[in-house]
Amino acid sequence: MAAELSIRENIKKAILLGADLTSLDVARSWYRNGDKGHLHLEKYCYRLNDSFGANIVTYKASETKSKICPICFTGNLNVEDFKTFETITTLNKAIELSLKSAEMLGKPVSASIAVRNLKVCLKNVNAISAPEFLHDSITKVLATINLALVDAQKHNSGSEASIIRHAALHIISGEFAPDSIHNLRVVLGKNREELMYEKLWRLWSSSIEEGDTFSNSAIKVINEFSNASALSIKQLDYSVEELKNKLEINKDKTVKEILKEVWQEDTLKKLHEQISTWESLFTSQMNALELKAVSVPANSSLTDKWLAAVIGTWDLHKGTNNGQLIKLPKVVAEWFAKEINNYASYRSQAVVHDLLPQDSDDTLLTALTLWMPDTFRNTEFSTFEKALVAARNI
Repeated sequence: MAAELSIRENIKKAILLGADLTSLDVARSWYRNGDKGHLHLEKYCYRLNDSFGANIVTYKASETKSKICPICFTGNLNVEDFKTFETITTLNKAIELSLKSAEMLGKPVSASIAVRNLKVCLKNVNAISAPEFLHDSITKVLATINLALVDAQKHNSGSEASIIRHAALHIISGEFAPDSIHNLRVVLGKNREELMYEKLWRLWSSSIEEGDTFSNSAIKVINEFSNASALSIKQLDYSVEELKNKLEINKDKTVKEILKEVWQEDTLKKLHEQISTWESLFTSQMNALELKAVSVPANSSLTDKWLAAVIGTWDLHKGTNNGQLIKLPKVVAEWFAKEINNYASYRSQAVVHDLLPQDSDDTLLTALTLWMPDTFRNTEFSTFEKALVAARNI
């Protein structure tokens, strides 16, 4: 995001939108130190270095080239002018975000984030309660946001597939990625301070996330492995008798050469098996597309890039009691809830819910209306599951 607009730029941009700021943008007497000092409306403002030596100048806020102290300025506005200033600030931020969104449309996931931001922006501007002299300006801003939103939604067509790939890979990564095949983490060993297994997994998963084929992704992993060698006795996963037989077959080579060749040959076979496992797990997750409902407490942080992309691609509904609900494919729902819960308190957990064939959108929205997630007691509708059961019976 760009830096906050100065008070002068905020007012000037609002005037360009057609806002009549006669009351807000009047000539005022300002205090400042020196010819280029910041302008203060309060002589004894704590930000004014020398109150007694301050000069007095008269300007409209839109005409001065000096910075204006925001503490002095907003603190000396009457209630109506303060509301006007807050409104034009919201409008200018909305215009700026709409223009910036065009820079995010090169990739589907970025486009979905732009969609999410513009939807929030549209909601904020629609919620403005402003005097009549600002109505035309608000109308212009709403038109700009809607045009930007339509453009972002056109570029957002590939986001769903990208998000599903991202979710599928994260579900099978880390603790979910089986390393039981011949204890491959130990066999592969470390490359300096990094586990080779983790490096190869990242290489494969990054390639898949970018939309590459299984075949090309496997080639990248094998090419990376081709120069590896065993650096520790732990990596030589052979019995003494088996190792003795391998050495006797290759008497024309040094022990070091034999061990490297044998280790690479056997480990490569295990690596192929592991890649096949990754492919199988990934395919299974990519096919887990049955719809699930995810109940999300309103105080959950959704600012992460990928979480924001989800909200820009699927509709997030907000209830009257601070609950939120989103309907997602199973693979996305499970990853989405897990990501939220990594930072949530024990009382603010996102939960994935199975849906019945008869669960319509009206049923879910009714449950969302009934749900009271902020209650500290175990009341009738303290959980979304209870509210959903009630909504099904209405």
